[in-house]
Amino acid sequence: MRPLINFKNWLPYWLVELVKILIWSAGLYFLKRSDYNIFLLLLYLGLSGYIFFVPRARLIFTHLVLFILAPLTLSLVNSQTNILLTVGYFGITLFILNLAKNPIFLARALIYKIGFTAVFLAIFIVFFISGIAQNFIFKELMIFLVAIFLFLEFLKESTPLTPRRRLLFSLIFGLILIECLWAVSLLPIGFINSSVFLTLIIYLIANFLLEHLKGTLNRRKILEHFTIFIILILFIFGLSKWTI
Repeated sequence: MRPLINFKNWLPYWLVELVKILIWSAGLYFLKRSDYNIFLLLLYLGLSGYIFFVPRARLIFTHLVLFILAPLTLSLVNSQTNILLTVGYFGITLFILNLAKNPIFLARALIYKIGFTAVFLAIFIVFFISGIAQNFIFKELMIFLVAIFLFLEFLKESTPLTPRRRLLFSLIFGLILIECLWAVSLLPIGFINSSVFLTLIIYLIANFLLEHLKGTLNRRKILEHFTIFIILILFIFGLSKWTI
C-alpha cells in the first residue's frame, strides 16, 4: 500500500503549517469579534495572501473561495459556540488544502479531494442558512459559476484532460449541481442535512468521473459507491426532522 506521507521531512513542515493556520484562524476570529474592523480586515487579507503564496502558489481558486467564504459564513452566525466551530472548520480545511500543495505528501490527490469536498460543504451551508427564498436565482447562478471554476481546478489537478474537455465536464458538473440544489432545497430536512446530502452527491459525481477517466470504473465500484451513498442518505433522512 502506498504511504500517505513521506515522513523524512514531514514534522517540520507540519509544525510550520499548523502555526500559520492557527495565526490565520485567530485573525479570522478577531475579525468577526471586531465587527469587521478595517484594520483587522486588511490583516486577514494579508495573512490569507501569505498562506497562499508561501511556500508555493497552487489551487488558487479553491483558496480564494475559502478566503471569501470564511468571513461570509461568520457574518451569518452569532453565538460563541458557532463562531468557534466555524473558525475551526475553515482552519482545518485550509490546513488540508495546504498539505495538498506540498510534494512530501505522496497521496496529495486524496488530501486535495477531502479539501475540495469540504469547500463545497461550506458553500452549501452558506446557501441554506442565508435563506433559500432570498435571491434564490442569483445565489444559484453564483454557485453555478463558482462550481465551474472549482471543478476546472479539480480536474486540472487530478487528470491530464485537455482544457476544452475540462471546460465541458465542468459545465456539465455545474448544471447537474444546480439541478440537485434546486431539488434538495424543496426537502424539509434542515440546512445541515441538506448541505451534507448535496456534498455526498458532489463527492459521488467527482469520484465516478475520475474513475471513468482513469479507466478503472467497473460494476463492482459502482455498486460499492451506490451502496455507501444509499446507506448515508437513509441515515441523513432518518436523523432529519421532517417539517412542512
